[in-house]
Amino acid sequence: MHPWKRGRKTKQVFHCSFSDIKGKGKKNLPQRKKPETAAKQAPAQPAAKGKTDDLWKKGVTWVNSPVGKAAAACAATILFLGTVALVTVYVLNYKKHAQVLAAQQKVRDFANTYYPKWNSMNDYGKFAMVVNLSDYFVNLTMLNEELQLEIDDVRQKLNSGWRVFRWNIYLFSDDKVSWPVAVNRCQEVNTHLASITTQEEELYIDTEARNKRHNFWIGVKKNPKKPHGVEWISGVDTKVTYWDRSTGQPDAETGEDCILISNVCPLLSCWHDYPCFLQTKYVCKKSPDPKFMGHMP
Repeated sequence: MHPWKRGRKTKQVFHCSFSDIKGKGKKNLPQRKKPETAAKQAPAQPAAKGKTDDLWKKGVTWVNSPVGKAAAACAATILFLGTVALVTVYVLNYKKHAQVLAAQQKVRDFANTYYPKWNSMNDYGKFAMVVNLSDYFVNLTMLNEELQLEIDDVRQKLNSGWRVFRWNIYLFSDDKVSWPVAVNRCQEVNTHLASITTQEEELYIDTEARNKRHNFWIGVKKNPKKPHGVEWISGVDTKVTYWDRSTGQPDAETGEDCILISNVCPLLSCWHDYPCFLQTKYVCKKSPDPKFMGHMP
């Protein structure tokens, strides 16, 4: 074959092969999208706006529904009540603050009037002094209440036959009991079996026993460990004894540990020791509380 023809034929064959390869390559490789096509396939912005409009329409529809109207009314009520509560709290706090300021001013005025030297103090010092003074008045009020109870008790006892001697009142009983029972009888009426602290008191009880013509238990008992060998159940120290020496009192007989006032004896010498189980009358004594009396004459 002619060389030229052979080359032409070869060229034609090569051209056909290249086209086939090129066609296959385009089929297998991923194709690049053109800018215009990509722009057409991008999500459109108006779609999101459409969703917002749909939500707004649904909200309006819900608000106009019976349930929405009821919820709106409830919310409005809660808001109104909350506003009223806040205003009320504010007004109350304002009034309370005003009252505190007024009270503080009254304290200052009282302090300056009651004790002019407090004028030189600051508010803290004045308030402290007024608080102390207030505590004093409170204690005084409580003391007055106790004093009133004490007065009522004494008045009742005087109406029941108790006798008065100096600052004390006495009950000379009509019933006869043993010495321990006599102690309990006096304690039941908030008193004690009579203790004797002065010669005048001893003379008074001796005289009453003689006039009533009867013996009376008193609140003293033998105790060898105590001064003068006796002790008062009231806790008063024994300074003087008033034994009936004319009859040899106190005698040495055992079992005679309790003491009574005899109605047959020299005055100021009427103590007799007797067995505690002996039944006789007794003397109860009530003394005023020292906190009410101060220094008694």
